[in-house]
Amino acid sequence: MILFCRLQYPTEDKSTPEVIISVFYPTGVAVDPTHDHLYWGALYNQIYRSNLDGTETIMIVNNVHLPVDIDLDINNRFLFFITKSSETWKCSLNGSECNIIVDSSKITQVSDNIALDFNDNRIFWTHSVYSPIPSIGFNGTDYMETVAIASEAYGIDVSPTHIYYADFNKGLYKITKANSTTAALLYKSRVSAVKIFKSEDECFNHKYIENQEKRSADFVTDISNYIPISDKNLEEVWYRIKSKNGDQMPIYPPGVYHCGTNYPIWINGTLPTVSDGNVTATTCLQTENSTCEISFNVQIRNCGNYLIYLLKNTTQNAAYCFGNGPVLCEDGLSSESGYYPGCSSTFPTEIVTPYVKASLTQRQSETGSLSGLVPIFECKFDGIQNGTYVYDVFWFINGSMLLNIRIYRLLTLEVTCYVRLRFIPRSVPSPFYRSSIFYAGLYPEKYEFTVIEGEYVDIEFTQTVPVACLTSNLAFQRNFCSKDVYIFQPTKHRPICSNNIANRDIVFNAEFCGIKLESIDWEEKTYLRVYGFSDGIYNHQDRSTYIRLSTSTTSAFHEIWTNLTVPEIKVNVLDKDAKMTGRLCQVYNDPHFRTFDGKVYHYMNVGEFVLYRNSKGPYWIHSLFTNCGFGWEGSSCPCGVAIRSRSSLFVLRTCEKVSREISFPLKSPHSEVRICDDNDLSIDISHNTYLVSFCDKGLCGVPSIAKDTTDDFTHRDLGSISDERSFADSWRITAIDRPDELLFIEEPTFLYLDVSIVIDNGNNENDNTSDRYCVCESQAPRYNGDLDSHNIVQCNLTESTETCSSAVPNDNNSLIGSLASPCISTSYSRNKRSVTTSHKIVRRSTSDSDDVVDVKPLEYDDDVNSTKNFTRSFRNGWTKEKANQTCYELIKNKIPTYLEENGIILSEEQYIESCVEDIKLTADTIFAKDTVSAMQTYALIEVLRNETIAMAVKDNSSETVLGYITSFLCPNNCSGNGNCTKGLCSCTHEYAGDDCSQQTYLPPANISLPTAGLCGTRTRACQRTNIYGYFPSNDVWCNKTHFQVNGDIKTYADPVMVKAEYRSAFMVSVALIGNRKKRSTLITGMAEGYELRLSNDGIEFSDPVSIIIYDEECYDCNASSISCVFVASCPDYTKDGMATDKTTTPKDTTPKDEDELSSYIGPIIIGGSVLLLVVIFCVIVLIKLIYRTSKPKNKSITRFDSWNINTGGTPGGSIETEVNSRPHFRNISRINTRPSVSSMTSNTDGQRNFINDYFQQ
Repeated sequence: MILFCRLQYPTEDKSTPEVIISVFYPTGVAVDPTHDHLYWGALYNQIYRSNLDGTETIMIVNNVHLPVDIDLDINNRFLFFITKSSETWKCSLNGSECNIIVDSSKITQVSDNIALDFNDNRIFWTHSVYSPIPSIGFNGTDYMETVAIASEAYGIDVSPTHIYYADFNKGLYKITKANSTTAALLYKSRVSAVKIFKSEDECFNHKYIENQEKRSADFVTDISNYIPISDKNLEEVWYRIKSKNGDQMPIYPPGVYHCGTNYPIWINGTLPTVSDGNVTATTCLQTENSTCEISFNVQIRNCGNYLIYLLKNTTQNAAYCFGNGPVLCEDGLSSESGYYPGCSSTFPTEIVTPYVKASLTQRQSETGSLSGLVPIFECKFDGIQNGTYVYDVFWFINGSMLLNIRIYRLLTLEVTCYVRLRFIPRSVPSPFYRSSIFYAGLYPEKYEFTVIEGEYVDIEFTQTVPVACLTSNLAFQRNFCSKDVYIFQPTKHRPICSNNIANRDIVFNAEFCGIKLESIDWEEKTYLRVYGFSDGIYNHQDRSTYIRLSTSTTSAFHEIWTNLTVPEIKVNVLDKDAKMTGRLCQVYNDPHFRTFDGKVYHYMNVGEFVLYRNSKGPYWIHSLFTNCGFGWEGSSCPCGVAIRSRSSLFVLRTCEKVSREISFPLKSPHSEVRICDDNDLSIDISHNTYLVSFCDKGLCGVPSIAKDTTDDFTHRDLGSISDERSFADSWRITAIDRPDELLFIEEPTFLYLDVSIVIDNGNNENDNTSDRYCVCESQAPRYNGDLDSHNIVQCNLTESTETCSSAVPNDNNSLIGSLASPCISTSYSRNKRSVTTSHKIVRRSTSDSDDVVDVKPLEYDDDVNSTKNFTRSFRNGWTKEKANQTCYELIKNKIPTYLEENGIILSEEQYIESCVEDIKLTADTIFAKDTVSAMQTYALIEVLRNETIAMAVKDNSSETVLGYITSFLCPNNCSGNGNCTKGLCSCTHEYAGDDCSQQTYLPPANISLPTAGLCGTRTRACQRTNIYGYFPSNDVWCNKTHFQVNGDIKTYADPVMVKAEYRSAFMVSVALIGNRKKRSTLITGMAEGYELRLSNDGIEFSDPVSIIIYDEECYDCNASSISCVFVASCPDYTKDGMATDKTTTPKDTTPKDEDELSSYIGPIIIGGSVLLLVVIFCVIVLIKLIYRTSKPKNKSITRFDSWNINTGGTPGGSIETEVNSRPHFRNISRINTRPSVSSMTSNTDGQRNFINDYFQQ
């Protein structure tokens, strides 16, 4: 906030300036002494004007990019200003008719100050860098540069002969406009602004004739009561006339005894225009004898908005005339009209102070009966004691006298009443006593507000007129008599989404898009809570938007509120995300942890841990750790991530059992999504990329604005401590200590109980209230019948931010649906003839009996609670020095140098330190490539959130800085088989996968079917099946061959090739037969089935897998041998050993049966690549699951090898989790987490598996 002050000039006392107004971030100021106006620019792209005393502030120019300085051409009524984007604008003094007269092609440097030269009609300006002072003509032509060169020119002004400029570090200089080669130093000190007091021009250097309205040509002098005005002793100088009747001399003879004198003087000719300059005019003195008895010359000049006169003295009782029209009675006098003639002092001198008040009164019908309450205005004033008077009351609406007393529309009225007193009717009235303006309608506290992203501001509204009501019954009035005023935010022409977050500026915390005006308690303030929309981006400048208010069609009773007009309310949104720059919590490789504030530590333990927790929502991010395998004692690698968003859950897991000493990987990853509310989670799927969006404490520490690492080790119960192991242990979740918080179990408690976890360590904010937010981006319909549906669409957010997945209809909703399950699941009982397996057969959909998968519940080994200590040391020829040098060479300079040049600082030393620790564990560099990937993930997240980088262009080319930097951040540089764009590979047609390393001519390997390839017609429709595998491309073909089984005899049909339905990088679905009827037996055999082969290119196909379709009550089948045998317990078994042809249907005929289905999502198939991004508006989690083969210790072992989890958070609250899993040939584990973005990567390696997690929060 900046104060504008003023001093009397000249004055001896400079110590007490008068404060006239306080403004936000003014960037330039100019004074108009002619019209008594003050102009200034504002940092938020506007120009304002007020009176010289600071009153009546209005915005006259809007939506110009950072005006930095202003100058005025008062005579021609023009406003000039220069902007930060190197443009010079010209507008009318009222802010209209704005045009660019000098564009950025002529102003190549950032400009700071502007000055107008009215003698040569040129514009001068300065730059903040070392450069000459340029100028250009008022019309934007004839560009020139002076020889004056300033390094930091912070001010400039021009006289008729010289240029004055302030060099901030040197002083005040003067140079002639004739371009002399030297500049004179006038004042040696730091100077930041300069203005010249211009006294040469008579338009600014004159005297005044004031308060002489009787010089009006229409005023008739009563010589019996007034002394005539005489200009006999007038000084011969320039005069400006200030009169309520105007300043123009009449160009006609006004008549003797007019103009307050005996002999008026008028102009015998015409008045000059501005372009005429100084003119000589002939004036005439009118007498009884002649209209021009004496003539003489005077000088006149038109200064734009006023005239000035060089007057001579006159004869006795003669005077110059100025203006016309009636003259108001002087102070102390009054008349019926308030004007001369008839002004008298014989009127009541008592003073009254009227004021306007709105109220409700009983409405009187034409028959005289009372019906309902209607609003009225009353002119109130205190009566005068000890006197009887007659009062005249006049009403004015918006400055016009009201003749028809009924007001039909409340168009934001300015209501005023005037009162005057008389002794008796028709006697001389007193002067009018005017009330203050009563602003009738709905008014905000002010018309510009500022709010920070993720925070709110309450806009206070004052309702000055009550709402009418059909009855005066208080209960009815309170419940039914109200009026809704609707709000909406005009949309801008810009992309709908950026970085998977909707492009918005504000949202409203309200039940509907509007505010409610009441009939009772209408004088109480109404508030609209406006939240700054958290866009998850480091904005290059603050954003702004406008709020408009409107009403819908109303009944005749509310007619006064129809078409309510309220000026737009501006809301500036200050960026908060930038405060979280570089806040990336990473957990990667063995693992190594980096907290939000940059504290690095190493913690090797197993089990379920809290990575991030926010009580608001609530939002939880948990990670699962187990032994890495390969015989590495004491190792710990992530093997799962679980995300709770309010009442919904996402889980990804790759380990069967958690152990401290041995790795127990799943054959294929298990994923699960339970969506209890559409606003809890939304998933955007693009092949192996899952963008999970949902709307601070844990292993990632507590993020602070100043990156203070002293509180990063915040113990769950004890607050900030110094011991890293005690800190990390406190965030471990076990079935004994905190069973209600477990997320990797079959039925997490929060899904069916309201589990609220409050962690009180002195730094807690717990807000689990379920707020409702409205976007209000479309105007309410005019007809009330449409308002309910309008409100439902506009008010469906539960956070002050929104992801693109929920803001925009998505093309892959079918893929999302294939992952999502109902919120609460129950056990699904397998038929006794199902194949015996240690896995649990679960159905993911209650409407599709064929959508089944195999699930292996998580187990814990007995050794998880072991207290055995492990030590690490270099071996196999490695030393600390050798490891340091090796890691330096592998990691140094792997990130583009352009990153640091654009303000993104990345510590390579941290990653080198982690690399050394990994060598100490593995005696190998197998983690190094993933350490580089962790660096790339950090860089990519920061770059994509930086709006300045996204807008910048590299080296005057068409390529953006964003495109250039991110072209170096793709995994494995796309293996040379594709192009890298924004960190994502676009592969050539022969390759696929997130790093383009998978050749599409190679068919999917190791494909398998759920339920051991058996499909019982009593429990399933058997019209399609899921197939597990790794599918680097969305295009998967299936070659299916139908067969029939009768005992050991199989009969095959011709093969048919169809397109498989892509479900994820680890699962596809294949339709078996289009319209096959549900049945339990076959007419021609015991069972039927299909032999299925898959292909990535439609040419080369995999080895087959078989599915057998049979009645499980009557046959026992084996999909491996493709054979079936009769079961004697078959309910339809006959004496001849054959089943009847009775058709049965799957057990899905009752709602109860459907409710018994489990909603788990089964394991994602072995191999492949899953990149899952989960965006929460506090945290982003990036998860990468990578499939690879490696040979530690000369042993060829295929395994789930690497997890990356990155978590980061915006101050307003947002989480993004990315999971990437693909074929790879090494072993690595990491988790990255940051307070705005969270990503987790998991690598998958075939037969034996282990997870290397990387979380960023």
